[in-house]
Amino acid sequence: MAALAGFPGILEVAGWDEAFLEVHDEDPESVARAVQRAVREQTRLECSVGVGDNKLRAKTATEYAKPGGVYRLTVDTWYDVMAERPPDALWGIGRKTAKRLAGLGLHTVGEVAAADPARLAAELGPVRGPWYRRLARGDDR
Repeated sequence: MAALAGFPGILEVAGWDEAFLEVHDEDPESVARAVQRAVREQTRLECSVGVGDNKLRAKTATEYAKPGGVYRLTVDTWYDVMAERPPDALWGIGRKTAKRLAGLGLHTVGEVAAADPARLAAELGPVRGPWYRRLARGDDR
């Protein structure tokens, strides 16, 4: 975390080995590679870096960056990358919820994104149902 603290931006520590660094830069991939270099130099460890235009997309991109790479996921690429994935590919949706969504006929991220929010609210709860749709659209923090 000390390596990340040296970068301009807002650092949010999410655990002993995970953090979010909000940086606004014309070339975010170069910042990501600089982060990797700093972590390697200071710890001798490799890290994967997800770049996104919001926290959810950055977190999701990290899965595609593993091991030790950089991957960018934005509003423009979200559906191309995520639409055919199962709902539990989303941060915040686990196997149990994916099973409940499948019971509603929703087997992909794209199907959840296109689902009627009122139906999701009725079936999965007034807060959680619409939240799953926002996750599937890549619209949530």
